[in-house]
Amino acid sequence: MLFRRLWIVAWTGTSWPLFALKITIAIALVTVIFAGVLLAIHPPPLEAADVMSCFKRSFVTFATLANDDQGCQVRPQWASDAISYLQILLSILFFGVLVSYFVALILNPRRRYHFKKTANVRADRYGKRVLTFSFLNDSPTTVETIQWRVIARVETSTTIIKNIPLGPARESIPMAEPFIPLRFHVDMQEFGLETERVSGADVVEVMTIADPAKPDSRIEIKTFVVRISGTTADLNLTATQEHRYRIEAGSVVARDFHDVVANYAAARGFWWRRLIRPKDVRRHFDAEAEDGEAVSSAADPTWIFAYGSLVDPDEAASSLELEDWTADDFPTAHLRGYRRTWNVAMDNEVNLPHYKYFVENDGNRPGVFVAFLNIVEDNEAGTPVNGCLMRVSETQKKALMKRERNYELRDVSDRIGPRPVKGKVFAFVGLKEANARYERANLEKPVLVSSDYVEQVEKAFRRRGRTAFTHYRASTETLEDAGIERRELLLRRTD
Repeated sequence: MLFRRLWIVAWTGTSWPLFALKITIAIALVTVIFAGVLLAIHPPPLEAADVMSCFKRSFVTFATLANDDQGCQVRPQWASDAISYLQILLSILFFGVLVSYFVALILNPRRRYHFKKTANVRADRYGKRVLTFSFLNDSPTTVETIQWRVIARVETSTTIIKNIPLGPARESIPMAEPFIPLRFHVDMQEFGLETERVSGADVVEVMTIADPAKPDSRIEIKTFVVRISGTTADLNLTATQEHRYRIEAGSVVARDFHDVVANYAAARGFWWRRLIRPKDVRRHFDAEAEDGEAVSSAADPTWIFAYGSLVDPDEAASSLELEDWTADDFPTAHLRGYRRTWNVAMDNEVNLPHYKYFVENDGNRPGVFVAFLNIVEDNEAGTPVNGCLMRVSETQKKALMKRERNYELRDVSDRIGPRPVKGKVFAFVGLKEANARYERANLEKPVLVSSDYVEQVEKAFRRRGRTAFTHYRASTETLEDAGIERRELLLRRTD
């Protein structure tokens, strides 16, 4: 144990260039010092050839571990021998240092793990959004009982840095064989992680996390700190290493990682095969998925951002004609740069095939405009519009477009948080003619809103929890501000 601590562990902390520099300087110093001692006791007269021969003797003795006093004769003989033997002892010491250093490089390297340069926001095999971190054992020896831990580092002010653990340390990986890619995942929904802004190159530019002290607020993440710890199978040494993924440095991408072939033949082969990374690891481990597998490829799914009655999972599933579903199929989301208003209206006196109209309790069909919720682009909106995401097929999308005749679909992928790992996000935005009908309201005829519709929307957000309902109220124009009267109206359908 003492030998291991003094020779292996101690020298492991020195990088190869620094170690080589130290050895070179040490050899030069020893050569100069012992040559100086030889010259000091060299009998006169002392000539230039004698000086060079003493330097040569000093270096040859150090390098070959041999007592060679030819060319540099000094007296007395016992002094000459004593100098040579002392130099040989120092040479043996330095030889031991060299051996221990290279043994340490193999058995306990300073950087045992190689981390992938980027973390990946992606969907796992079950469609769940995860943040994936990849690493491999970059040494020839197997590491066992791998524990990993991820910390989100946030900045609550200009002077306060806060660390938020993303789960406890876990013994989730039994072993790490040489150069076998390993990955672990953080459930983004479980820990409240959201990708707020993603560049066209799929680089995550802004990422936030729910504030543990204030669940209704979010904090921007600056860095992810990943810590890996394990035990070497041969020497039973602890192998621990940290790596940092800085968001502003582009270290997190919304793209899947590139598949890498696990070369177990090399990992379990002769020791010399475990000194060099396999070709596929060198080429692809730090790479992202090909363009065909990118986050926004044409084959990826389509999402609809719902911000009204469809926020209710029951209503959303019914509209999409889903039978087997859970509330998790409609994850909550928010839309930045928009505000929720009541400025879409239909003319209740106009009959449209296979559409709707409203009557009062006595069966009378009032000559009014009937208003509905809408979203309007407003980059100065302080509170984002909250809602949910619905994954839809092409058939389901067309059915929704037929239902929402007063709206058109608009791509809002870059405004959504959290952004789905794959695909584009669309939202229904009121048509110009639907907005114009609202603007004409009260000039031509009154504008009303159905009490049932208002209650249905509020019920949808209440089902999402108190925070969601409070957010809805804060991000929605009031009926009074919109100049709309709320009235009991019954929905009817035309043939």
